[in-house]
Amino acid sequence: MIIKKTSTNASASLAGWDFQINAAIVLLMLNLKEAKAVKVEGEVEDIEITLNDNSKIYSQAKHVVEPDNYSTVRCHLINALRTLNTASLEDNINQLIYVTNSPNPFSEQSTMPFFISRTELEYEELPQKCKTKIIKIMSEYDYNDLKLNKLFVHVIPFYGKKEDNKYKVVRSVVEETLAKLDIHSAGVIYKILHIWQRYFFQNATEVIIDVILSKRELLWALIVILMEESDSIKYKIDYSEDDLLFVKNRYVELINYQTLNFELITRVLSDYNNNKKPVTKFIDEYWKNYIDIVETLDDDSETLTLVVKIILFKILSQREAINKIKVEVGL
Repeated sequence: MIIKKTSTNASASLAGWDFQINAAIVLLMLNLKEAKAVKVEGEVEDIEITLNDNSKIYSQAKHVVEPDNYSTVRCHLINALRTLNTASLEDNINQLIYVTNSPNPFSEQSTMPFFISRTELEYEELPQKCKTKIIKIMSEYDYNDLKLNKLFVHVIPFYGKKEDNKYKVVRSVVEETLAKLDIHSAGVIYKILHIWQRYFFQNATEVIIDVILSKRELLWALIVILMEESDSIKYKIDYSEDDLLFVKNRYVELINYQTLNFELITRVLSDYNNNKKPVTKFIDEYWKNYIDIVETLDDDSETLTLVVKIILFKILSQREAINKIKVEVGL
């Protein structure tokens, strides 16, 4: 994660920043397989998602405190189209997105049924009144560069003081994404959303910051949670529970580090897939191939052997989940 302080938007409200980072999470989830990195408070727009082909999704996020107060929505729309008009000058555009939490983003109450819940509409799908309003604003403010064929409007309901209400739509999008990875645990969904929000929200109360997160970093946090659910105490062959607890507690930092080491996980899973043996048999036969991961420890050989086996077990016990994540999201 790269965090770089900037001088722009320093006066943005905390509520607006909260919406912005959660909108970034939603947009990333909707484009997870094609995405490479996400940037909040980017050089061009509020949210910039870089895709694998190096094209970008540029998004302008506008938050309203009271969803039933429509007094500012037209101003928000004008300002959003202004920056999206500027973004249209870029040569790597995939999408231009106006995202808001207002159920009346065009200040046209007759069109509200289109936006009353989470909505994703491209320009051509918008009600005619909304398209007419966009064209009128473009003409009035000389937004002549706005690429309508790239324009999308997203509405993400986001309001209230209680987290269960404010984040319920964001959480449902994360839940839908993880379900495609066969991850259905409510605990995992809650934890990973909290972690991702914290990544973006760091230091937000001081100066608004430029936050760049790679997809690998974000998804690795998910793998961390899954690995935590893998209990190496289940690996009891030839070892007592007391021995396992002693070694786990003594070398907890090393075990945690190595079980989250991308290079080691890739190496172990590759070897395992090439050998096609049961997990415990693979560990018992090939653990010596990984003795290098404990070469800096000064301990007896039996303890070092157990450390290696615990690490291998933790990695392999979540191999299916890890493999599915890597394949499905292009990690």
